[in-house]
Amino acid sequence: MKKLFSTLSIALILFSSCQKEVSETNNGGNGQNPSPTNADYQPTSKDSYWKYQDSSSYTGKEEILRSTGTTRNIDGLVWNELNRLFDGVESKAYVRKDGNKYFIRSKAMSSSGTMVEVNSYYLNDKEPVGFKWEHSLGSINGVPARFLGEIIERDINYTVKGKTYSSVIHTRLILQYYIMGRFSTWAIYDYYIAKGIGVIRLVSDVQIEGISILKTATNLIEYSIK
Repeated sequence: MKKLFSTLSIALILFSSCQKEVSETNNGGNGQNPSPTNADYQPTSKDSYWKYQDSSSYTGKEEILRSTGTTRNIDGLVWNELNRLFDGVESKAYVRKDGNKYFIRSKAMSSSGTMVEVNSYYLNDKEPVGFKWEHSLGSINGVPARFLGEIIERDINYTVKGKTYSSVIHTRLILQYYIMGRFSTWAIYDYYIAKGIGVIRLVSDVQIEGISILKTATNLIEYSIK
């Protein structure tokens, strides 16, 4: 289970290039993100970084994501590459934007309990509150899987660890597997994404047959957008 949460905490630390460097390392904030007005919700400029911390008593560990400024072609799609450091272990994560849609390539738990790579569509920055989507994950270990997404809030101010961010969109993803003739929920993820910065908070609720077995939050504590 520890491995599951260390991987899922990537969930969306997202990016888009901007000309001006932005750096925030304190807990102050007045609801105005220090970012260009034309910035999107997924910066990928080289050497931009995001530091996160698990707020629960489960681990309390920090994770750092840093953009390499390079891309990689995976299954015919071009992804922006991130270096990831968690618990002393280095790995890669990948994000991309397609029009108004944002994706992350990361790992999730299959119905058999193994870790598998999935492409998650977690944000549409154009649609209004209440907009819903279904994103098929194909067959994972022989079991059909999908994400159900919804925009819960948008253009809000949201405070994380004492800092208030503006232009925040709150989305929710529900991970489901098709088992015994029906789709059942295995996890619910709530993303809070700030314009010009990326994901500022991720709340993960792992479930079995609708019963919550582990819930944690991952918060942005430091970042720099180049």
